Amino acid sequence: MNMTPEMQTISQIIAANAPMTLEQIIKLEIDEWRRSKKLELMKLGQEYYRADHDVLDRKRELIGENGRKVEDANLSNKKLVHTYVRKLVDQKTVISFPSNCPYKRIIRLTGSNYQAFSENRF
Repeated sequence: MNMTPEMQTISQIIAANAPMTLEQIIKLEIDEWRRSKKLELMKLGQEYYRADHDVLDRKRELIGENGRKVEDANLSNKKLVHTYVRKLVDQKTVISFPSNCPYKRIIRLTGSNYQAFSENRF
C-alpha cells in the first residue's frame, strides 16, 4: 500500500503510542468473554438441554443436633428430570431454519453425533 510520507509518520506515531497490540486486544476480548455472564448462561442452557439439571445435585437436608445442616436419610430424595428445554430448542430450530438451510444439512450429516460434535465448542 502506497502511503504518503505524512501518512507513514502518522502510522509510526500511532504504532509507537498504541497502548495494546492487536494480539493483546484479542486476548483481552477472549478473556472478558470467558468471564462473562452470557457464557455462563449459555453453558447452563447447554446442561439443561442435555438433561443435566441442577436438581440432580441437591440433597434433602435438615438441621442436626449441633445446629449444622446434615443430609436426611429418612426423606425421599427422588428427582424428576425432563427434557422440556430440549423440546423447546428443537422446535425453535425447526421453525427458524427452513428446510433448504445449510445448517439443517450439517445437523443431518452429524446426526446423533451432533452432541459429541458440539460438546467441546464452549
